[in-house]
Amino acid sequence: MSTYQEYAKWGWPTFPVAGPVYASNKDDYKTWKAPLVDTWKPYQDRLPTAEEIASWEKRWPLAWIGGTTGPFSNIFVIDIDGEKGINSLKELAIPMPITKVAKTQRGHHYFFRWSKRMENIVTSKNGILPGIDIKGKGGFVILPSFHSKRSWACEEFCAELPEAWYSHLLKSSSLKRPAGWRKEALENLNDGNRHDTFMRLTSSLLHARWSKADILMVLRPFADQQKFSNDLEELVDDMIRRYSPEGRLIIIQERTRKAVSAMPIITADHLNTLKKTHPDLIASAFKAQDAYDREAVRWLSLDKMWEQSDAERALSEWGMCVCNLSTSL
Repeated sequence: MSTYQEYAKWGWPTFPVAGPVYASNKDDYKTWKAPLVDTWKPYQDRLPTAEEIASWEKRWPLAWIGGTTGPFSNIFVIDIDGEKGINSLKELAIPMPITKVAKTQRGHHYFFRWSKRMENIVTSKNGILPGIDIKGKGGFVILPSFHSKRSWACEEFCAELPEAWYSHLLKSSSLKRPAGWRKEALENLNDGNRHDTFMRLTSSLLHARWSKADILMVLRPFADQQKFSNDLEELVDDMIRRYSPEGRLIIIQERTRKAVSAMPIITADHLNTLKKTHPDLIASAFKAQDAYDREAVRWLSLDKMWEQSDAERALSEWGMCVCNLSTSL
């Protein structure tokens, strides 16, 4: 069975977790997952030392092993829990690729390689769908080990996350949060969570149609306190490009450039003009994009060549909408 040392060879940071032996309440399964170290945050960015591992094994020989997820460990985990998780996975109709899979008490952990595309998405969240949690930046999972009685159901290398999952990650990033969550997020802002916190705040403000200038004005004092000022504007620009309505149309151009020739660049200023002069064309472009996203997800579950799929046709319609926008400038 895997040990701290073996996981370190994989490049996975680990730390001891209570398990049933060291749990504060042996009747409460949640306390079984409690870290035994004072803080496990440092292991988001570094491996444990040989001295740390030796002390853990001596002090807590029957502990479970926790492993951090995210960019340093290079892993992202989808947790499918029980019948609810299985049913949610069936409804998604997104086939899971062959990848590293761990058997848990009630389901399975699917391990995928971390991608830079995940950096501006909330990747650690419980309940993105009934019975499905995700663990990425700032998260950890219980790894297979002798005392945890968890095992590897599949020991292949971690695969790339299927493309269709990204749309669900984006949706989970913009779900409504409890009242007062922004105030609480700012109060708990620290060096370890600053990137995710500013990303979530920016996403929320963009959804509320705040301008870039207003977002920077509100968030910059907090960024200054956390020495994040130099990165804040870059993060906001990237969020606008990727996830705002204006950014969606710019991405349309990037993704359809191969399908549609001689397409001129549409700038943010052009888009503001088009919103006033050609709102019907803007609406058509969004509708075409949604159709493409829907058909692309459906194609994954079909045994059909891409060139013969409805997704390919939807992509062409999408490109023509962008061309119409371009010619109307």
